[in-house]
Amino acid sequence: MESRPGSLCQHRCNNVWGSYRCACHRGYRLNSDNSTCSDIDECTEFRSKIPCVGRCVNEPGSYRCACPKGYRLSEDKRSCIDIDECETGEAPCAKGGISTTSSDVCVNTRGSYRCLHISCPVGYQLENKHRCNKIGRVCPVGDWNCAHQPTTISYNFITFVSNLYIPESMLKLFTMRGPVWPYVKMRFELKVVNVNTPPSVKRKADINDFLLTQNNNEGLVSLVRPLEGPQSIELEMTMELYTHEQFGGTAVAKLFIYVSEYEF
Repeated sequence: MESRPGSLCQHRCNNVWGSYRCACHRGYRLNSDNSTCSDIDECTEFRSKIPCVGRCVNEPGSYRCACPKGYRLSEDKRSCIDIDECETGEAPCAKGGISTTSSDVCVNTRGSYRCLHISCPVGYQLENKHRCNKIGRVCPVGDWNCAHQPTTISYNFITFVSNLYIPESMLKLFTMRGPVWPYVKMRFELKVVNVNTPPSVKRKADINDFLLTQNNNEGLVSLVRPLEGPQSIELEMTMELYTHEQFGGTAVAKLFIYVSEYEF
């Protein structure tokens, strides 16, 4: 039976032969005085059994699941779904946003977004927001500086969660393809340009986290080790074209990799 004000039990009083016994509502436990009840912090005591993907919030007699900023709680009340700020328009650089220009790119990441402005080098023209094309592709005879300037510079964006599982020892990230012509060969090169990460991340990404492989006219960049987030990584992939072993041109692909803070 439920206890009433002034009774011996805080929550429920169960009559037993010749005495009584106090009991607590679900989500509470009986204190050592055998009368009062204290809330059970399920988030702390049963952390491994709580089904929350995001955060667990303790409440009197129970708990609820919550999600970090940039996510919303799914219908199952346990999982977190990423909010695509580029689609909802929350990002200022989203389509139709207040700061949108023809060279602005909105990149959705898990739990956040990135607003990027692509500025082509002098002598290049922006095409389709993600690529800069060299305006004058014909170089004067003997002008090797001009000849070694890339004909195209593409900007590519890759996002994934922290500590992403890597199947079969590698995860394919990006493929760069050259023309399929007789007597033409490609040479690919990959380098790390920049890595930004907060002090809380134990290991910054380096070139050993990535693998560059070549198959005829294709160069493939793969991830070979999980990366802890958040991290932002800039890679540069260069493709050189040779005809009859003679240098014929180059193209550059810039890879911007964003590793989110959470594993979901």
